[in-house]
Amino acid sequence: MTAENLPDGDPFAPPDEPGHDVDEEGTHIADECELCVEREHTVACNCRCGKCCESLLIEVSLRDAEREPRIKERCGPIWDSDIQIFEGRKEVGGYLLNSRENGGACAFFDRTTRLCTIHETRPLVCRLFNCDQEQDRFRNSQNDAE
Repeated sequence: MTAENLPDGDPFAPPDEPGHDVDEEGTHIADECELCVEREHTVACNCRCGKCCESLLIEVSLRDAEREPRIKERCGPIWDSDIQIFEGRKEVGGYLLNSRENGGACAFFDRTTRLCTIHETRPLVCRLFNCDQEQDRFRNSQNDAE
């Protein structure tokens, strides 16, 4: 997001559009705002192999669970702070999508079709992960090892 898109040209002013993250002082920092990051950095992977869904730990935010309510229903909570847990207070800070029932893969990964069952509402981490680029990096590291 550029300064000209924001009120008064101030890159730290909160945008008029709802859904942007602002800090306690009302300052908006585009690089820390989930909505801005999603808009500017979402990638479309062509491989659709599902390896990322099967082999990576997938931690998602509360905002992701708001966008896709099945996350709260089917995935384990990530507690916000160990200190809070020891003090008897538990606050959910996010969710872990990996599922024992699905062999450790993402709970929303269909192993038969090898597709994401929540693709339209998938979490931000999934929208930002570039599997095509990671596969190229993996191939290059294998070639370097030979």
